[in-house]
Amino acid sequence: EEECRTSDRSSVSPEGEFSYRVKVIGDESGGDIRVYARFDGTGEYGPGERTIFVPIKRPPGMAIIVAGGNNEKSSELWNQTNTICNYVYTVVKNQGIPDDLTEEGKNRIYYLHPDANNDADNDGVADTDAKPTRANLQKAIQEWALGLVAVGNDAKKTVTPITVYMMGTGEDDKFGINKTETVTAKDLSGWLNQLFTEVKKKHKVDTLPVNVILESPQSGSFIDDLKVKEGVGNGRVVVTSTDDGSEDTGGEINVMGDGAVSFSKQFFYGVKSGRSI
Repeated sequence: EEECRTSDRSSVSPEGEFSYRVKVIGDESGGDIRVYARFDGTGEYGPGERTIFVPIKRPPGMAIIVAGGNNEKSSELWNQTNTICNYVYTVVKNQGIPDDLTEEGKNRIYYLHPDANNDADNDGVADTDAKPTRANLQKAIQEWALGLVAVGNDAKKTVTPITVYMMGTGEDDKFGINKTETVTAKDLSGWLNQLFTEVKKKHKVDTLPVNVILESPQSGSFIDDLKVKEGVGNGRVVVTSTDDGSEDTGGEINVMGDGAVSFSKQFFYGVKSGRSI
């Protein structure tokens, strides 16, 4: 254990978030690292404490992020989508999922964004892997993700977890991935089911952990097609920002300003804080 009393490695964001960087080395037996953090408070900020668990010796995860919609700068929803997707990218990367590496096959974030020069985390390196199209999303799921899936050497044969995050325009059973193309619930279900089948065949496992998180109008309409059926898709979790109704009956996404008030921002702030789905 290391007690963090000094401030040479601490920082405070403009939003008032305190952070402290510390490297902890785990042993070869695997398991979890327990990190306990406490802030005693100041005259301006109240106290707080939290314990988080960091898994070690397990297959690193991977993520596919889709910044969909009409990608017009005059569109408020597109500007929100761009900001939120970049935030999601940064959170995922800071969870230890690598990207921006020069060695082939080591990057584990596949970002579909209309701007080839988009630098999501402001580190001077473009983070876009391909434009948001139906074909590119299908390729990311069925080829890129399949090539990175691995099985751990633990007793449970832990399989590489996959996160698919998509934000953009939408309607009943449809996601607007760009100005002219849509991805249907059946499209996404078919691609993920095929991935599951290939992983099961290749690695002799019955579960593939996939978290699908959708932020779009009427995104709840995707749940029925994406749910596990007859064992196909075991390990899949689907989280949507709305139900399957119209905009008047719960299907409208609630995003305000630059996205600071939104389902995705709150959800991934929880991920950032070490909470599970």
